[in-house]
Amino acid sequence: GVTLMGSQPQLVAGLLVGTVLGVALFRGVPVGPLIAAGLVSLIVGKQ
Repeated sequence: GVTLMGSQPQLVAGLLVGTVLGVALFRGVPVGPLIAAGLVSLIVGKQ
């Protein structure tokens, strides 16, 4: 995950925006974007 985010920094910005919006608008801890980032990291890392 760290190497993917290091090579594609736009993912970090998307995760931050999604997390802040999820907390602010839905009053909760948005784990969906974090789980999605982990899955993308696994898929991209195997290629």
